[in-house]
Amino acid sequence: MTIAVYIDSCAWNYLYEHEIVLECELPPSRFAIYVTREVEIELCTIPDVGRDGLDKRALKAYIKRNIDRSPVKTSSVFGFYSRGPDGTPSPVQVYGGFGVGTFQSEEERDFYARSEVEHQTQNRKRTDTGLSKNQADASLAAKSFSAIVLTNERMNKSGPLKIASDLGGRVVFLSEEVKPSGLTLGEYLNRL
Repeated sequence: MTIAVYIDSCAWNYLYEHEIVLECELPPSRFAIYVTREVEIELCTIPDVGRDGLDKRALKAYIKRNIDRSPVKTSSVFGFYSRGPDGTPSPVQVYGGFGVGTFQSEEERDFYARSEVEHQTQNRKRTDTGLSKNQADASLAAKSFSAIVLTNERMNKSGPLKIASDLGGRVVFLSEEVKPSGLTLGEYLNRL
């Protein structure tokens, strides 16, 4: 049986910095690797040069190479048209239509319905990606109850991923869990 693993956009920085080759570390015979549509949107908007002046082209090439080779699939929820939290049409479409999107599980719907999650995701200003604040993290957090989510956020950072982790979701905080363990990423995930 394969283990489903979702990768947060910030986790790619960790994977890149540690020169992890996904197809070797998380072989397709054991792991099915995904990004949510929201994370895919974030990855597509990584600039060539960051706000800090650092060149991001090598990171972008690393992400593309690993997505193509592993292969990394995009997961989306079934729907027809995305609207922002204020009801206006969203500049980006996160839903997948017929033959693309899947229905949300009851567990995912329950997670989104929690008041603390609604507080983190509703009426939030759109970011440079066209997504609202915490929208990508919420999509990953909802998946953590049926899959493993890799992130490089801090464990104590408030938001959907911390909420999911506190509720028993399988969120792996790479820098704070995998790195100090002394295990490779694959070894660490095999122990979960």
